[in-house]
Amino acid sequence: MRILFLDQFSELGGAQQCLIDLAAGLNEDRLYAAVPGTGPLADALRARGVEVYELPTLAYPHGHKTLLDFLRFPRDTKRLTSRIRSIVQSQAIDLVYVNGPRLLPAASMAASNLVFHSHSYLDKRYASASVRWCLRRRNAKVIASSRFVAKALPSENLRVIYNGVREIPFRPPSRSNGRPYRIGTLGRIEPEKGQMDFVQAARVLAERGLNAEYRIHGAPLFSDSTYLARVRELSAGLPITFPGWSNDVSKVLAELDVLVVPSTWIDANPRVIPEAFSAGVPVVAFPAGGIPELIEDGVTGILTRSLPDAIERLLANPSLMSAIARNARKVWEERFTVPRYVQEVREYLATTQPENKTRQQWRAATLS
Repeated sequence: MRILFLDQFSELGGAQQCLIDLAAGLNEDRLYAAVPGTGPLADALRARGVEVYELPTLAYPHGHKTLLDFLRFPRDTKRLTSRIRSIVQSQAIDLVYVNGPRLLPAASMAASNLVFHSHSYLDKRYASASVRWCLRRRNAKVIASSRFVAKALPSENLRVIYNGVREIPFRPPSRSNGRPYRIGTLGRIEPEKGQMDFVQAARVLAERGLNAEYRIHGAPLFSDSTYLARVRELSAGLPITFPGWSNDVSKVLAELDVLVVPSTWIDANPRVIPEAFSAGVPVVAFPAGGIPELIEDGVTGILTRSLPDAIERLLANPSLMSAIARNARKVWEERFTVPRYVQEVREYLATTQPENKTRQQWRAATLS
């Protein structure tokens, strides 16, 4: 099958990491991709044998959209439609795999055979309505990264497939032996990721006298640094460091005793949770969005409404930390590996090819 991947970003967020893992696993197919501009996503896909085309850059902010953004969108969609259609026709694409909602309107006008992979919850009514219209127009298949994400999507032709992550060597929790505990967050620094709540928890724990240091790993990826500046300001006077972004998740997790995931209600399926499962780092998280689908409270992590209380309780119970780490590693092996993820997606993509059509008829239908 000849597959064209479309992504609305050129940087490497969680959805883009999923796409890279998938491309590496679909080695029996002929793979193409189109992404805006140049960047690390295009480089990573080319390194895996994907032929990459450049799309016009989509200069839209993450989150709130202005009136000007809405006015520009039809024009940008028309340009994208023409570009995508030319790739579909020139390469006789069998299937267009859309990895984000911004490109879906253009893709639905450029090709008839689509799969939409929804990695985020569509909380805006206009976004949900647009996606539903595009999907039903083409009777498209849908992959949702969690049941939480699936709530905003049409129920027909939909399958929930949880992300897979690469193995990180397991390191069981160890006692601090007098050194400060190392507690951290890891990922995009955005309001939905809740770093402000992490800082507030650190302040409470410092006031309680916990001997700990705190690390906020990551950077803003799809927006400006306004929120990061607010987090830094709130962190003044606390033992909090900002090491920045690292592509070596294994190294970051190896230096933590506890990973905190203080995401807000909208977070769909944070990849860092199964990464911590593999690494043996206990996770403390809010029961927000799709997170309760990943963590079983008290068994593979801690779900809490009070970060300071949960962190303090966990650190005071080494046997619980060890049990959680080992249980979580087992769950990663069963549910969250990359081979499992690729296999489930591959099987679902196979359902997009009608059994009663020859390959030539299939391509003709796709190009119509």
